[in-house]
Amino acid sequence: MREDYLQQNGFSVYDYTCPLHKCSGMIKNFMRFYELAKKAVTSKQDPPITWSKISKNMRAEYVGLTDMKFIIPTLPKEEIIAKLNDLHDRIVKGFQASINTAHSMPARERADGTF
Repeated sequence: MREDYLQQNGFSVYDYTCPLHKCSGMIKNFMRFYELAKKAVTSKQDPPITWSKISKNMRAEYVGLTDMKFIIPTLPKEEIIAKLNDLHDRIVKGFQASINTAHSMPARERADGTF
C-alpha cells in the first residue's frame, strides 16, 4: 500500500499526479480486497481459507491492485473509472467464485489447497 498508493514519483508519466477519481477508485479496490480477504479468512470453513489460498487463487486481482498505479492520469476520467471499476468487479467475482467453490466441494476433495 505504501509503495502503490501513498508514495508518488513526480518524474514518471503515470505517477506525477493522481486525480481524485483515480485515488478514490484505488482506495475502494484496496479496501474491498482487504474486506473480502478478511471475511474469507475469518469464516468458519472446512478446510479453512488461508492467505496462501487467497494469494494463489486471486493472483491476477492482487497484481491488479499494484497495477492500478500505472493507469495514466491524463486518460479521460471515464476511462480511468472504467478500468478501476473493472478490477473491483473482478475482485468481488473472484472471491464469490472461490467461496462458492469451497461450499460445493467436500473437504476431502479440497486437500490440494484450493478453495
